[in-house]
Amino acid sequence: MLVGRAFPFRCLPGRGRAWSKNTRTAALNPACGLACETRSGENRPAREIKRGWHRMPWRGRQFRFAIDTIAREASWSGSRLLAIMRLRAWADSLAADRDRLPLWIPILLALGIAGYFAMPIEPPGVLLLAPALILLVWWGGWPTVWPVPRLAAVIVFAGFALAKWQVVRLDTPVLRAPLTTTAWGRIDALAPAGRGWRITLASCPGHPLLRGSFVQRVELAVRTPAPADLALGDAVRVFAHITPLARPRYPGGYDPGRRYWLRGIGATGHALGPVHRLAPEAGGCGPDGGWAVRVVRDLRRRISRLRIAIATRVRAVLPVREAGLAVALLTGQRGWLAREDVSAMRDAGLAHLLAISGLHLGLVAVTVFWLVRLLLALLPRYADAHDGKRPAALAALAAITVYLLISGASIATTRAFVMTGLGLLAVMLRRDPFSLRLLAFAATVLLIIRPSDLLEPGFQMSFAAVAALIGVYEMLARRRSLLPATLATAPGRRVFRYLAAVMVTTIIAELAIAPFAVHHFGTIARYGLLANLIAVPVTAFLVMPAGLAALLLMPLGWERPALWLMGQGTRLVLATAHAVAGLPGAVWHLPGFPAAALLLLVLAGSAALVWRAPVLKSTALLPLAAALVVIARTPWPDVLVGEAGKLMAMRDGSLLWVNSRRAERGSRLAWERALGMATSFRFDRPARNGISGMAPLSCTKEGLCVASVPTAAGERHIALWAGGEPGSSTFLPCRRLDVLILAPRARLPEGACRPMDRLILPEELRREGVHAFFVDRAQGTIRLRTARMARGLRPWSR
Repeated sequence: MLVGRAFPFRCLPGRGRAWSKNTRTAALNPACGLACETRSGENRPAREIKRGWHRMPWRGRQFRFAIDTIAREASWSGSRLLAIMRLRAWADSLAADRDRLPLWIPILLALGIAGYFAMPIEPPGVLLLAPALILLVWWGGWPTVWPVPRLAAVIVFAGFALAKWQVVRLDTPVLRAPLTTTAWGRIDALAPAGRGWRITLASCPGHPLLRGSFVQRVELAVRTPAPADLALGDAVRVFAHITPLARPRYPGGYDPGRRYWLRGIGATGHALGPVHRLAPEAGGCGPDGGWAVRVVRDLRRRISRLRIAIATRVRAVLPVREAGLAVALLTGQRGWLAREDVSAMRDAGLAHLLAISGLHLGLVAVTVFWLVRLLLALLPRYADAHDGKRPAALAALAAITVYLLISGASIATTRAFVMTGLGLLAVMLRRDPFSLRLLAFAATVLLIIRPSDLLEPGFQMSFAAVAALIGVYEMLARRRSLLPATLATAPGRRVFRYLAAVMVTTIIAELAIAPFAVHHFGTIARYGLLANLIAVPVTAFLVMPAGLAALLLMPLGWERPALWLMGQGTRLVLATAHAVAGLPGAVWHLPGFPAAALLLLVLAGSAALVWRAPVLKSTALLPLAAALVVIARTPWPDVLVGEAGKLMAMRDGSLLWVNSRRAERGSRLAWERALGMATSFRFDRPARNGISGMAPLSCTKEGLCVASVPTAAGERHIALWAGGEPGSSTFLPCRRLDVLILAPRARLPEGACRPMDRLILPEELRREGVHAFFVDRAQGTIRLRTARMARGLRPWSR
């Protein structure tokens, strides 16, 4: 008698022969541990199971059949038989979740793009053909690998090829050495920045942008007088100091040079004189390109002037601080915001309100949608004969399109526009407007158009938050409501449900973006839930509706009442941000972790959200455990030296000692953020900072700073010399130094002693950038990693 479950399969007449078309049933007998064979028509249970088997998709049947064949051929028993049964459960779950496989397309594309940008050297261009080669092998037959892994490999290599193609297509020329000259060009981007403007100049066909350089685009910070009505497309001339692209201020940290290079910018600088507008012919920026180029350029010019006009009107009505937040919400220009307001909103967990994303576009779409439906409901004949949802959705789509253009079309706004637009199209087609498929489609489109957007923190955090919200709410929708029956019938149930939804949404979003916030910024807002419970309802019911009304009333000149109402809301939001940010321990500083750990965490979160079956969800534990191991084994530098040779820091437990808090301030802040330090301390002020004991970093008046790192083999001394010709008394401890770094203007006289391990000259410090020294406490060895080593040999690091 057969014991256990019976599973049909295609039998193998002999090992190594071709598959037979006869369909039989294999039943595992746990008593003997063997795979027995029966005809499918010999007993009723086998016949019933066969019917269910043929309803299973072919890929699941193929997977199950392979497992049964292994069991029959190997005759496993005991624990191995249980392992086979677990694999069968996985096969059933994978077949049941086959409709979730397309959700992995953007994740696999992102894996390929991340793999390209993580390479230490530039890969050859022949790898662009990798997806085509894999497809040829696929079509030619590859019997040892299933189609799903083959398709996954094609998608990964497609992402790799897309990133490579973007870099090949850009090939941005960069500036090699700093220079001070006059820049001639056309304004390609214009945005307010603090007390001035930040403009991007593009070269004109009739005149080089910079004399003696092939740079095509340069970004300048302008604080000198400029025409009030500057707009995109204007030909200008400005005397400026131009510098090469900046390098990372921490080895392996954020690379601003790569970001500029991928945007087509080859140099940065600041204006030294006023900006002069030129006639197009005088600057060599006459009409060029076809009619389509001219139309697009004219449209961008009009939109730029419209954004500036809106900002001018808002700032004329509201106070400075309230106007800065209102302009950021309406036009996406954050340059009018005060620095302390930006910091307070970031520390309070309200930074997502500054980025025009799904919340803002969703509010605009919902407001227009219901207003149009209300107006159509006032027409009885039309309301009786037609469905008002379709024209309302079309009007909402037009409204968010205009809002996208006015707001500057950032990454988060474009993602939200694609998702909201697809949702409105789904409403017009009577489909489900909320699903992970829409999010996957939006991510795939954006990654195909511009693969380098994957490296932006805004792209990562935006998609992570939305994916977590949709995935969690999908899981909650498949279960009963968590709301008690007494609360469901209470008079204030709608208010309670809204506040509960805001609370749950905030918790989910904060947990989703926490790994990205730690990786990029090294901070987590502890009281984000409290701040969002106040600021999100105010933004949803007061700020955004009043802002939308102000935009509609501006052509008539009646925007003042709406702007006043919006100002009251922005004042409350800013007050909430400052109050929450001022609470003790509002910001939690954590050391960042490498990109490999972040990638593993993304894979773990994706597996938990994409799969529905618990067996498949459990696969998230493997990348999660690997990520924790990578984070635990991440080494941190003991001594850091800035590329200018003016700043030196040493990590001592939870403290960061520096020789100066003024020199190379940007590098010091980057080190504090990377190491998870709230602040750093001067070596010569232990009593004033409330820290007992002597600092392990000591400096002399002549300019010699020595960091002493204790190890099992004795102390290791790393020194920075930033003075002139030292006297003999200054260099008495030189014979005990393991590493000596010379600042750019420092000199060693002939006959001066040398360190025992290594001498780093100013040329090497200038060429390699920031130096990070890792000291092995057990063996006493010193390992060096520089910013140039971390960047690798890539086009943006030339």
